[in-house]
Amino acid sequence: MTALDTTEPALRLPNKHELYRTSMWLFTHLICGLMPLWGSWLLLKLGLHSPGLSDFVSHGEFCLYAAALAGTSLFVILREERHPLRGRLFVGLVAVALLASSALVFAGAFTLNYRSGASIPLQLDIAFLTTASMVLYVIALVTAVITLFLEGLSQSYDPRKAQTKEQGALTQAFRSIKD
Repeated sequence: MTALDTTEPALRLPNKHELYRTSMWLFTHLICGLMPLWGSWLLLKLGLHSPGLSDFVSHGEFCLYAAALAGTSLFVILREERHPLRGRLFVGLVAVALLASSALVFAGAFTLNYRSGASIPLQLDIAFLTTASMVLYVIALVTAVITLFLEGLSQSYDPRKAQTKEQGALTQAFRSIKD
């Protein structure tokens, strides 16, 4: 190792503050971010309707949520460019794949739902759309949580402290050579 070592910080379990911060983000996302969906469900239930999950995914709504989460994760990954962020490449590739997949599934659902009188011989497979949307959303949610943990690791990395520690190790190594 050299005195100008910029190695990534070692992976560690998140501390209480990081867990609290991520838990609050997740709670806020699930309550506020999904309010249009659970609010609609509640209003429909008050009107004595029994909406199913397919009623809320038939237009690809969860693909939009997945794309929004993946885009946020990608922003954090790209923003942390100058700081070591272990797993940046993998999480970034997952976020890009999620964005592309979500966009394609949403575009397909929108096109097949829209039709506008045009005769499109294809039929929308609601079961597949439900499964694909939910899988993409869950993967995007997990990716966003992982990104928050990685961001916390990056912010706790202090290059001066690492350099001081390395200089101390070099000093001890030189002293042991003298002796």
